Amino acid sequence: MTQRFPTGDTDRRSRRLTVMWCAVTVIVLLVVWLLWGEGGYMIAWAASLAGAILLLHIMSIPRYTLVSDTALEIHCVVEITRIAYADLRSIRRVGPDALHDKYVLLGGYGFFGYYGYYFDTRRWETVKLYCRERRNLVEITDITDQRYIVSCPEPDELIRTVRQAMHRRQEQLQTPDENNG
Repeated sequence: MTQRFPTGDTDRRSRRLTVMWCAVTVIVLLVVWLLWGEGGYMIAWAASLAGAILLLHIMSIPRYTLVSDTALEIHCVVEITRIAYADLRSIRRVGPDALHDKYVLLGGYGFFGYYGYYFDTRRWETVKLYCRERRNLVEITDITDQRYIVSCPEPDELIRTVRQAMHRRQEQLQTPDENNG
């Protein structure tokens, strides 16, 4: 049995930041065009770089969290992060203040959400974020102490479903297979 949980809608702050990042990109491209003129290699280089960065950000936008029989999967536009239940140490709900003191290392800050690798200055470690909004957050920790924070409109339901799936998986592994005996 698989159950799918969306990452939620992009919040107002993230929409504003998306508009701001797009405006900054357009302004930088206009300045490069005005300084070096049209047809130059600098405008082509700047436009190619801006386009590549934009596409990398779009490919990493979180879409949904999938709870399957064997693992918890976090799906982005292109990437899938899979955490097997045997590797899952804890899952808990956290408040909006969980995003405080976290600074982007590699990822999107406000461009259609908050995703990528962030540095947590409280614990001095990296955290992987998959959030479209700053509320309704769930923190997932695996056995290597890697932390993931995902947003979900129904965080309590996600936690309950994951715990039930973990329990079912444990029972399957402990019960001898009747077909092999």
